[in-house]
Amino acid sequence: MFSVTRGTPLVKVFYEVTADEPEVVHILAVGRKEGNRLFIAGQEVKLDEDD
Repeated sequence: MFSVTRGTPLVKVFYEVTADEPEVVHILAVGRKEGNRLFIAGQEVKLDEDD
């Protein structure tokens, strides 16, 4: 899983690209950042810092 910030710095997009279909991007989630907190679908999400 990868994440990237695009456009507005408060938006976080999580996506996946596989070797089988490198031309296809699967959007896994779109969230918003508030300081160092991440919210997806209105729920705060804690990410493992090792990933």
